[in-house]
Amino acid sequence: MWVQAVRREEGPLFKVTKCTYICSAHFEEGDVFLTPGGLKRVRKDAVPCHFAWANRSSRRKSPYARATERLGSDVREIAENGEEVEMAAAVPAVSDHDYDARPPAGAMDAALRRIDELEAAVRRLSLVQQPQLRRFCVSDEDFRYYTRFPSERIFSLFWQAIEPSASSLVYWSKAQRIGVEAVSEATPSPQRKLPIRRDSHTLQVVEVM
Repeated sequence: MWVQAVRREEGPLFKVTKCTYICSAHFEEGDVFLTPGGLKRVRKDAVPCHFAWANRSSRRKSPYARATERLGSDVREIAENGEEVEMAAAVPAVSDHDYDARPPAGAMDAALRRIDELEAAVRRLSLVQQPQLRRFCVSDEDFRYYTRFPSERIFSLFWQAIEPSASSLVYWSKAQRIGVEAVSEATPSPQRKLPIRRDSHTLQVVEVM
């Protein structure tokens, strides 16, 4: 309701958050009250209504009337009598707060272009930082072809299980090489021959190490 009252729809350049506030000057006097601690608070059912485009019930007094109230005498009579009246320097008034003003021309297009550039940069960084496997396996069929796992989920579960000890894994080729070297360095046990077994079909000689 407040968003509609201030005529500011949410978009790329404006988001309503917990830190979004509306000045108390936009509410009726009865809607604002002071807490015992001296803080200004607004009633829950209050709606901001005082804006530059809204028709205010009470019109601003003329400069003569405001000066009369401030000085305690009619300034027009003083001016007619020739007495000098010291007036405060004119200060340019701001029509409303910055969220009441429209963005300059072209600001929206520039913001949209900037958003597109940032999104493209995020996509490039995501592509660089993602694992190499993700560049080739984008579907369950790819995972079955390259990894022999039935799906990406099964592969992810397997990888999560072995990842803590992945640094100590030994490739099969290295294990084979280590095994061959270990066998060659080991002292062979004495060989003994077993009796020849004869049958009607084959003749085999079995040796046990």
